[in-house]
Amino acid sequence: MTTYHGNKGLYHEANQLGSGGEGTVYSISGNPNSVLKIYHPAKLTSELRRKVELMLSIRSRFDNRVLSSLAWPTDIVNDDKGNFAGLVMPKVVGDPINKCYEANDFSVNYEQRICIAKNLCVAVDAVHSAKQTIGDFNPNNIIVNKKIGTVTLVDTDSFHLKNDRGVLFPCTVGLPSYVAPELQGMNFSESHSKTYTQETDRFSLAIHIFCLLMNGTHPFATRRSPINTTIGKSSVVLPPTESLIKNGQSPHFSRKRSGTLPPPYCPDIKMLPSNIRGLFERAFDSGHQNPAMRPSAEEWYDELSVVQRKTRKCLKDNTHIYPDHVKKCPWCEILRPSKNNQSTSSSEEKRNYRLVSMVVYGVLATLYLMSLYKSDDFDLHWGILSWYNIGCLVSGAIATWFTNSYFIKQWPVKGRRKREIPLAIIAGSLACLCLTPIS
Repeated sequence: MTTYHGNKGLYHEANQLGSGGEGTVYSISGNPNSVLKIYHPAKLTSELRRKVELMLSIRSRFDNRVLSSLAWPTDIVNDDKGNFAGLVMPKVVGDPINKCYEANDFSVNYEQRICIAKNLCVAVDAVHSAKQTIGDFNPNNIIVNKKIGTVTLVDTDSFHLKNDRGVLFPCTVGLPSYVAPELQGMNFSESHSKTYTQETDRFSLAIHIFCLLMNGTHPFATRRSPINTTIGKSSVVLPPTESLIKNGQSPHFSRKRSGTLPPPYCPDIKMLPSNIRGLFERAFDSGHQNPAMRPSAEEWYDELSVVQRKTRKCLKDNTHIYPDHVKKCPWCEILRPSKNNQSTSSSEEKRNYRLVSMVVYGVLATLYLMSLYKSDDFDLHWGILSWYNIGCLVSGAIATWFTNSYFIKQWPVKGRRKREIPLAIIAGSLACLCLTPIS
């Protein structure tokens, strides 16, 4: 068991909890609420030590309630030789934020997602109020407790920080799909000519809020518009998300790239209340040329609080919650198969469903009509009765077909109800019976 020396006492390394590019995290013997982060030898620099010391010195700028949203260092530690080794920080339990907005997964419902978005705003606002910048908004650095909706920013030692003299301790990493357009293509570990700012943080914050409110859809995710293709022409490859971010081409706003649409699992942007749509427009459209237009975390918090008070539940599925100005449940609409929506209910499956219903109905109806007209005077009315038979069979077939069509429209994305074939057959048989002539 390795022991490390901190300003607040000794820390005894226990079990390894995880390891990454910067260092390894261990539990602390006798201290279940904190962990040790011990840096890899190659990462141990005087600059990193000064950055951790800066973080400890500005810790008092945060309100105690806000500190629960930040895995901020509580102590710096040295090894037995007195050399800088790492830091102590609060233990955080939860899931990365992107696990809370997976497409078509409503285990975290809309109200809960709004709460998560608001709590993320609280954390970001706390950092900005301390005149600091976050930088990398990698989903793995935003941990959510799904049960209560709390949000904690981790890997805070990678934040983009400045001391009171203006000396920069830069954030040297960045996930491109969450990086603002003015920083796209930058190697953060080498170039500091352009750096993270609170405005770039606002852009990244808006991406996570968009994902939370729009069924996990990235605001710059696209698909190709349906077009008639000609043999011999090669398909067109959609540009990567990073390129669309750089050019400000979100499919939801005025700068969108021609011929692109949002993904099929994305609800209509009009589902969002106008105040929220306006903030997104500022973040991704007008904010593309003028980053100062991007909404602050405080603005987002206030407007999300308004939306939070105006939601309704779907009558068919109580896990479906959405803004109360929307007439139809947007989540049911997305889950319902359509021409432009991929579904496990394939065309072949639908054909087989109809074929089974029609064949079974046809056999049953024919047998019934044959038994009904086996009588002594059947030959006397052969022509008339034949037309009646055809009329009855066709009427029942139409009823079966339309009943099939109705049920197919109600199919969920996965599977179908087994009772629907018998119900379609019954509907057709009843139509046939109602029109059967009585001799």
